[in-house]
Amino acid sequence: KLPYTTVEVNPLSKAEIKFSEGYRKVPIAMIDGEQVNDSTKILSALIEKTGGGLKAAMADPETAKWMEWCDKELAVLLFPNITRSFGESWQAFKYIGEVPTFSGGTKAANQF
Repeated sequence: KLPYTTVEVNPLSKAEIKFSEGYRKVPIAMIDGEQVNDSTKILSALIEKTGGGLKAAMADPETAKWMEWCDKELAVLLFPNITRSFGESWQAFKYIGEVPTFSGGTKAANQF
């Protein structure tokens, strides 16, 4: 098990990732002081760091193909499909009201 901390990122201002000058998307991971961007690259870096049986699986071309499909095809379809209506969009952003580090104004701006 690897220790980690998470940071909620304001979807409008992205102030929490201002340290990342050339990459303004999430996820971002700091691994041994190095910034790693993108889910697949983060997963690969963690597997490389920890070793184990997943290392061989990630080297498999079939696994690489599906990982790329998840990043390029599946991920871009998820958000539009969970926010098809105003009600679903409201539900998707409801969690913002529970983020303790966001101010009242930030919560309102993101919810409405």
